[in-house]
Order: sequence, then C-alpha cells, then structure tokens
Amino acid sequence: NDGGTSYFHKSVGGYHAAKMSRYQELIENGLDGEISGFISTLQNSDGNMSVINEAMQGNSILNMLNTRYIIYNPSAPALPNPYANGNAWFVDNIEWVGSAREEMDKLLQTNTKETAVIHQTFKKQVTTNHLAVDSSRSVLLLSYAPNMLEYQYKSDKDAVLVFSEIYYNKGWKAYIDNKEVPYMRANYVLRALAVPAGDHSIRFAFEPETYYKGEKIALFGSITMVLLVLAALVAPLRKRL
Repeated sequence: NDGGTSYFHKSVGGYHAAKMSRYQELIENGLDGEISGFISTLQNSDGNMSVINEAMQGNSILNMLNTRYIIYNPSAPALPNPYANGNAWFVDNIEWVGSAREEMDKLLQTNTKETAVIHQTFKKQVTTNHLAVDSSRSVLLLSYAPNMLEYQYKSDKDAVLVFSEIYYNKGWKAYIDNKEVPYMRANYVLRALAVPAGDHSIRFAFEPETYYKGEKIALFGSITMVLLVLAALVAPLRKRL
C-alpha cells in the first residue's frame, strides 16, 4: 500500500483520497499480510523458484486483483506472476456468507481462481453453489476504458464470471448482449455476473443517473438562457416597428 503508486500502470496499492472503504479494509485485513508473507518467503527462499512460485500461487488476493508483476525491491526487476487470475475468470463454486466479517474471513481461506465468496443478498441471481465445469469455456476482455469495459465469453453451460474490477453499483451497469442485467459483489470488492450458456457479449458501463439528470438540467438551462437573450434582442425591434 505504498503512497508512491505507478503512474502509467494499474496498481493494487497507492494513496487516493477517494479510496473506497471496502478496498481499504481488504488492504488492512488481507492484502498487507499477504504481501508481507510473500516478501518474507522471497527473503528466505535463496532464489529457489519452486518455493517462490508456490508462494505466488497461494497469493489469492493478489491473484484476484490480477497482479501480473510484483515489485519487491526498487533496484531489482519486477517479478512476473504467472498465477494472476486474469481480467475475468469462471468459477466452479460459490461460498455464500451472511456478513462482511464472514465474507473477509472466508476470502482469506479461499482459492479465488476456483471459488467466489458472495454475500447472501445476491443469492437469487444464482441457482446453485456448485457450477457445472466446462473445460472449453473462455472469456476475453475486448476493450477497456475508465467508463466502459467490453468482454466476449463462450460457455456450453450457465456459469458465473468474476471480474477483476471493483464493485460499485452507484452508476456502473452490466449488459449481456446489450440487455441490462443485475450483477453481484464477489470476494469482498470485485464484480461477478451469472451468465447464460452460449457465445455472448458483456458490457460494463458507467452511467450514473445523477450525471444524466445534470446534463438534462444543464441543457434546459442553456436553452432557457438562449431564449431569454433572443427575447431581449427582439423586444427593442418590436418597439421600433
């Protein structure tokens, strides 16, 4: 959680005045400990890559945040992490929890590549805890922008996808084949989506209602101002006539 975060690359740490409280809780209760444990393993590994790889594979939080490189020493090259979960991935199981504390505790014991930890408030979106495994399924991030992400996926069976993106339902909307659908919070801070079998497109778009309401109000105000100016210009001409 270094204050000197990267400028050109995504980072799991770094300071931001508007950092979400849930993400800060994840840092304090899980991520900091995972990073400290990994650095300790590095320092005691004597360069043994099998030990280092095993430690990286066990970093379930770093992996779900799609951490592809780990900088443990500013003077050393970044360490590639081949076990990052990716931009999005299918899970085989769901662990339902009833509270934020239980959600965090369960997350710290979970292999996030295989299992999603989801609060019970989202249970109506998924019909089973154990999802059918489809070895041919795939998901691909097609485009990325701060206010829109587009994916394409293929699965022979209904499934659940987890996205390495922060859950924020105050403006972010999900669409499957351009039809709006509900989505879930998974693993304390991420997004998850129950998806139907087949070959489909997914889009997450930031469309806050307050913004569009503000745009309409601003447009109405601008039109009103123009009409008032025109009226002020036309009034003297009418008097002359």
